[in-house]
Amino acid sequence: MREFRNTQAAIRRQRYRQKLKNEKETLAQQESELSRELAKLQAAQEEVGASQARRLTLGTWRAIAARQRERRVEAEQKQKLLRAEVVGRSRMIEQMNLLLQDTCRLQQLLACETMPRSGENNGAELFKTFLQEMDGLYAQTNDVLHGLVYKSSVPAAYDLKPKWKDGTMYFDSADRMEFLYAFEEAEDAMTTILMSDPNACLQNASVMESKVTVTMKYHLKYRLTQGKSVDFVIYGAGKKYKENDRLVYLWRGLTEGQGEFDGLQSDETTWIVVRPSRGVETSTILECYSRIVPVNIGMKSTGNNNVEMFVKIVAESGEKESKEMMKMMESLMLNDRNCVFDN
Repeated sequence: MREFRNTQAAIRRQRYRQKLKNEKETLAQQESELSRELAKLQAAQEEVGASQARRLTLGTWRAIAARQRERRVEAEQKQKLLRAEVVGRSRMIEQMNLLLQDTCRLQQLLACETMPRSGENNGAELFKTFLQEMDGLYAQTNDVLHGLVYKSSVPAAYDLKPKWKDGTMYFDSADRMEFLYAFEEAEDAMTTILMSDPNACLQNASVMESKVTVTMKYHLKYRLTQGKSVDFVIYGAGKKYKENDRLVYLWRGLTEGQGEFDGLQSDETTWIVVRPSRGVETSTILECYSRIVPVNIGMKSTGNNNVEMFVKIVAESGEKESKEMMKMMESLMLNDRNCVFDN
């Protein structure tokens, strides 16, 4: 009897050891599978991060490359004009020598002219590049704006903060403004301001318009505190996307430094969303996120101080333009209301 019980106990111990062994093998297999799954997820996360970094720099360098091609074409055009001018002046000198020898050749001298100057291409290729990027940027709107911490200010403070992503320095700013006007009023006013002739708030600007897109090039003079002034050339393109419950406006811009800032450029991408305030029928929210990537294309050596000053000037000019646009928007909505009351 005792031997039987011992035999049964030995069998139970054997079964228990086998059960532990099987569980250990199962856990080891699960650990291996989970490790492989974790490695896949980590690789996918790294790929997403790398893809975001590539998107950040790709648009910038595409714009820079387009602008550099235009600058090369402009330089070639200027070289041709200079060559033609040299030829024309040589002919004029020759005619003047002949005139001194024979006054009867005066009519020939009057007919001698240099080649007329042809206009620059005004950034046509750059504008084309900007507009081709719009739909892709629009598709990123929700992802870009998700999780942003907005600063509430009227007008937009345009407080650019330096950041780094995978070795690329950029500056960004997120602002939120609330207007005590219905969404339809604010939408119409914002569309009028953003999609029409900017001469009302920007000087020396040339604009080409369509129903949903706008391109512009203008010169900006900025006065420094030392009494000096610096010039910038700004190329910009915008596109409007109308949704059922909001208006999305995209802006792509390139600012070129002149003079002491020659060689410095800033590539700007801005998302503007206008939507009705939740729970308040007569209130409208405007959310704006701007991202600027400064680029030194090596035309002149420059230091960090120049880059910081360049970005500061870009930020201050952007804040000034924002104030002007908000004043125009307020004026337009007040005028619309007065027209309604008058009628």
